[in-house]
Amino acid sequence: MTTKKKENRNISLREKFKAFYNINRQRLFRYAIFFIALFVFFTTLVSTAIRINEINRLVQADSLFVQSYDSSFNDPELSSLLKERTYKQALIKLSENDSIQLIVNLQDSIVALSIKGVIIHETKVEHFDIDHFFERLPQMSYARLFSYPLSVNSQYATIVKEPIVVRNAPKDTLEAALNAYEPDTLMQKPAFLQLKAEYGIHVLFQQETNPTLNDKISCLWFRIKILGSEVLDLIVLKKPSYNSKIIIKIPNDELRSIYRALPTNTFLVLSYD
Repeated sequence: MTTKKKENRNISLREKFKAFYNINRQRLFRYAIFFIALFVFFTTLVSTAIRINEINRLVQADSLFVQSYDSSFNDPELSSLLKERTYKQALIKLSENDSIQLIVNLQDSIVALSIKGVIIHETKVEHFDIDHFFERLPQMSYARLFSYPLSVNSQYATIVKEPIVVRNAPKDTLEAALNAYEPDTLMQKPAFLQLKAEYGIHVLFQQETNPTLNDKISCLWFRIKILGSEVLDLIVLKKPSYNSKIIIKIPNDELRSIYRALPTNTFLVLSYD
């Protein structure tokens, strides 16, 4: 065999090996994606079941509530009536608080601010996603959790809580007129908010659209920080942290207004179908 034929043969073998390697790498990548998705799916199912069992044990431990609960509300046909009754009970208890508080009524697609039982601001929910945990929660447990306002343990937002715009005094009337029409760039920042309430309930508010690249990057960074916080909690607590999430999209200016009105010690009334 001549040297040229050997070189051609070696090149042919390398090309075949390279093609074989590329095909198997693509298959390996697809298998990895499939198994990761499968793992996430089963982890979600297991974590949901664990969360529901935890809540059910908490409810059963409340002997006073169990004795007062009307078991006829366990009938699926009375689900809507139970949820309406539970919602009204929570609103009555919320009205006893003398500061601005938050109402999230997903049955009517409304987010509102109230004080002493009076609605002072209301906005329409454009879209929301809710964990399967909420859909699978037994009616008795629903009544126990949501007949009281939920205490919000922490707040994290990309929004400036108390916006301050520093401007120099105008030199003349012309400059003053120009400043009057100068846009407030502080108000244009993307708006995202996370509320961590008791029982591991997390409510994430997002602006309804992300039209610019800056909006998309801010949304991605917001989610990464939340994920990083959950991973840190897992490391510190050394046990799984099963949080139930609700993602709500509303206009960004409405989201900023709501967040800036919330006090440090916020209470939340939650209602959903």
